[in-house]
Amino acid sequence: MPKAGSSLGFKHSAETIQKMKDRIRTEDEKIQHLERLKILHSSKEHKEHLKRLNSSEEQQDQLRRLQASFKGRARPEGSGVPSIGIEVLDRETGIKTIYPSISEAAQAIGVTRGAISKAFKRLQGAVVPTEGGASAI
Repeated sequence: MPKAGSSLGFKHSAETIQKMKDRIRTEDEKIQHLERLKILHSSKEHKEHLKRLNSSEEQQDQLRRLQASFKGRARPEGSGVPSIGIEVLDRETGIKTIYPSISEAAQAIGVTRGAISKAFKRLQGAVVPTEGGASAI
């Protein structure tokens, strides 16, 4: 495989290709199949079945774990672009707070990450590097 975890370059066996060709449906068969699926998904029994599956304690635990770890897993050490630390000055109180990332600073002060990035772009001449990242004056 050219890339780890990718199916790029994967070759199906002749047997698998034949099985896929045999599965090809006519247009009428596709329409009938979609109608059956529509009926199945609209049935009360099916909806109750999904409710039971999604309300199980195991499923709820899994959802909590996924939500807690942001997109299902922690970022591996050293991967991606490192976070940029940011120092925020509260003009009313004069208190400076250092956040490990722009996203955390945005969440703490109740704005979007993009709003902070735009503010830095507008104040480009006033951006001062600090030990942990960047600071706006």
